[in-house]
Amino acid sequence: MTTSSNNEMPEAIAEAMSQPPSEVCFNIIAFRNAHQAKALDHLPVYIKVFEDTFESLAKAIDGLNLVKKENWKEHNTLQVVFLSKVPKTLFSAFQQIMNGDYSEALATCRIAYETLLRVCFIELSPAHQFSTIEAAKGSPDFNPTNFLRDNLKVVDKDPFYEFLSLPVHSHKYSVLKDMVKGQQNGGLLFDLGFEYNEKDLQYSFNYLMAITYLVVRLFQGLFNSFLDGSNFALKKSDAIETLITDMPHDFNTLPKLIGKILQKFGKG
Repeated sequence: MTTSSNNEMPEAIAEAMSQPPSEVCFNIIAFRNAHQAKALDHLPVYIKVFEDTFESLAKAIDGLNLVKKENWKEHNTLQVVFLSKVPKTLFSAFQQIMNGDYSEALATCRIAYETLLRVCFIELSPAHQFSTIEAAKGSPDFNPTNFLRDNLKVVDKDPFYEFLSLPVHSHKYSVLKDMVKGQQNGGLLFDLGFEYNEKDLQYSFNYLMAITYLVVRLFQGLFNSFLDGSNFALKKSDAIETLITDMPHDFNTLPKLIGKILQKFGKG
């Protein structure tokens, strides 16, 4: 219902529209504005590096529409269609972090990460590329859970997928955290979860930067050659790689991990 005239509204809707704006929603918007200012003050380097890297990635993907694609293989099309969805997902996660929606940002990062694994599956098994969309009889199934271990064989355990999956399954991590906090404080306080938390801000940004770095390096390895000589080619990502290598373990192992993955594809 889009009409703005009370004369055309059912009585219940007209009554709802006559009420003042939601105070709770107004307070949430005010919290998010304040959170964005705090995040910018606390992590200005992360924000700047993400924005610059994101812009370069978006332009590089768009650049594939404009250049000649010599030696382009059939399965490359599906790979790039998958990759073209990633920037919007990354930016959504970025906005969620800036707004203080940390768990939701991690769940969104999982979408981007799983998309990368699908791109890797296609590179590994181009004849079965559409198994990434729908399982087919006689084709290997795409399973993101242990793909790096069982298919690519580059790690003993995926350093990210399990943790990124936690907030997808009914807020188990945040519920457990609240329960522990309640025990420590002698009682549980029920709230909507809108709060500034420096540790969670840092942690969620670490994951966003990690996934963004993987996207960039995978794109460089698989598709930069099609952009050689143009203004769209992704340059070496020194700034984001510097941030990654300064992060705690498992994050600082990413340059080596993506190197192993690209070597598997003969792109190292």
